[in-house]
Amino acid sequence: MNKLELTYHPYKLKLSIPFETSKGKISERKGFVVSIKSQSGNIGIGDVSPLPEFGSETYEQAEERIAPMKIAMRVGIEDIKHSLKNLLSDFNSHPALKHGLEQAIINLLCN
Repeated sequence: MNKLELTYHPYKLKLSIPFETSKGKISERKGFVVSIKSQSGNIGIGDVSPLPEFGSETYEQAEERIAPMKIAMRVGIEDIKHSLKNLLSDFNSHPALKHGLEQAIINLLCN
């Protein structure tokens, strides 16, 4: 099992054209970039940008879940889809966070 170093960096982007929904206008996107670094120095990057207006978690909920996180991972390359599904199953209630972590892990594996 590989021990991984997880870091994240928040960002806020002002939209040049606000996005209107039935729940109001979205004039900025908040999220964070997730980096996962392996013991060998390879890095995978993912993006977590919740849209609570569409049923996702809030930015604060995602950050609260990832802040204390430590990662140790075993991903079976022969069945990567099943392996990732098991590894990330604890994040089903946080779809934006799950997406960003999956993106970073796949990016890391591709390095």
